[in-house]
Amino acid sequence: MGILKAFLSSPSRNHLVISDDCIVGFDYIDVGLEISAFIEDKISDRRLSMRVQDHLNVLLRSHICKSEEFGEYLALTNIGILFEPLLKIDLEGFLDRWSQNMILLLDLGKGHVQDNHLFLTQGCSREYSVSLEGINYMKL
Repeated sequence: MGILKAFLSSPSRNHLVISDDCIVGFDYIDVGLEISAFIEDKISDRRLSMRVQDHLNVLLRSHICKSEEFGEYLALTNIGILFEPLLKIDLEGFLDRWSQNMILLLDLGKGHVQDNHLFLTQGCSREYSVSLEGINYMKL
């Protein structure tokens, strides 16, 4: 946890922490479960992407937590749905925005980070990746 504390105390624009699993002591929200439940009856709605983005913002704001040791944070798991092209989520902007004023923790599961790109899977398909250029992050 010493490396994490050092990273989080640095005066950087972003505080994005990427891990292969949930970090003990933080409360994670299952984004895939929440969003899939929301869109279940809206899949044919032509404004689906707009509705999902609005719902996602409300959902995430309501799950911001506070740690005595680290301050405000948002911890996300099962994030694969955010890569879904139909939802039109600007993932680079999403990561930048949500990691500016608080700590954004991502449980990447089977994904990985390589050459400043976050990949959803072990393969290196750019279709399911997001650039981390310009975003200060730490991989645990």
